[in-house]
Amino acid sequence: VCAILAKAGPARARILRDLYMDNRTRELPNFAILSKMFYDQLIRPDELVEFKKTLKTHHLAKLNNSLAILDEEDDDDNSNSNDDEDRRMIVGEDGKSCLRKEQALRDGQETVLDQSIIQHNLLSTSKLYRNISFRALGKYLGLKPFVVESMVRVMIQENLLRAKINQVDGFIDFDDYCKTDEIEPEQVLISNVVLSGSNQKDNTSEKSDRKRLIEILPESIRWDESIHLTKKKKKKKTVKIVDTIIIIIN
Repeated sequence: VCAILAKAGPARARILRDLYMDNRTRELPNFAILSKMFYDQLIRPDELVEFKKTLKTHHLAKLNNSLAILDEEDDDDNSNSNDDEDRRMIVGEDGKSCLRKEQALRDGQETVLDQSIIQHNLLSTSKLYRNISFRALGKYLGLKPFVVESMVRVMIQENLLRAKINQVDGFIDFDDYCKTDEIEPEQVLISNVVLSGSNQKDNTSEKSDRKRLIEILPESIRWDESIHLTKKKKKKKTVKIVDTIIIIIN
């Protein structure tokens, strides 16, 4: 529970990895949520119903909702015309509404659980899209667009998310880390969660930092990277063999 409610970052990624690798956690009722967090998958509101029942009072502590700050006139103009559509658009994979009709998009994160899930879903979204509008992202998170913008801004300031805010068009542009043609053999593909801790300097060398980061990457990312590195090595071996044949012929 503490790992799931923890603030997004490399420390939580390491804890999630250790817990997921422990076979005993598969018998826990909260393993489904733990698994989704480990694999950076989106968590829908309807998936949290059972999880909330296992939480204690202090796990659902209320937060000071300081993110819901916006010109009230602008918010009122948008909310009256969009609330009905917002209620209709929040749907699950089964096509059913994740939130009841009377529950409009929220004005911010209300509890510690909200903060953790919203931050996780923001990071998960950054792996699915290169850019997304505040309105569309708000549908995923169950938040109003202006609150999404505020949360993204805070996460960028805290180095938890690599992205740019386009206020003119109302979009979030996520930084693209997956340009494989620009990756050197010794480099790795690192998720936004892990990259958030890459700015923390220590006394270890650059190579040891990379090894440490690889260890806490989700299995799917490590698998993709191993395939990429294997292809690079095969190309190098082919070049060496061709060079050797040319030398022998000459």
